[in-house]
Amino acid sequence: MSVFGSVLQGVGSIFGGMAASAQGKSQFNQLNKAAEQTRREGGIGSGLVTSAGRRQAADLVVNAAASGGGTSGSSLDVLKDLERQVRFQAVNTTISAENKARNLNYEARVAKRQGMVGELTGFLNAGASFLNAADQMGGSSSSAAAGG
Repeated sequence: MSVFGSVLQGVGSIFGGMAASAQGKSQFNQLNKAAEQTRREGGIGSGLVTSAGRRQAADLVVNAAASGGGTSGSSLDVLKDLERQVRFQAVNTTISAENKARNLNYEARVAKRQGMVGELTGFLNAGASFLNAADQMGGSSSSAAAGG
């Protein structure tokens, strides 16, 4: 490979490393935003579960009162059971969203580190190309001196 080719390869490696770094940072930002959105959706989902449970409980109370039984005995047990189920579903929705968000945050950190490694690799490859070019320049001048 010629000296010019080695220098060109080195410059290409630098730009490739910079592009890898930019891509890693972009993915980092996108994945972190997705994690934030997932957390928000989990909170909304939990709120929806709770609201639906309250409406269901209100319907049970109205139906129990309309039937003349009131909210005692088995009607009260059904309400307590419904409350436990709603709490469980709401907490489960929040935990599920948090787990997904944490996975997205982890993927974001991995993407950023991969970009950093790509950048470092680009600079190391560029250094090797520049050293190769320097070696070719030194080798050609010493060959000419030895032959002359």
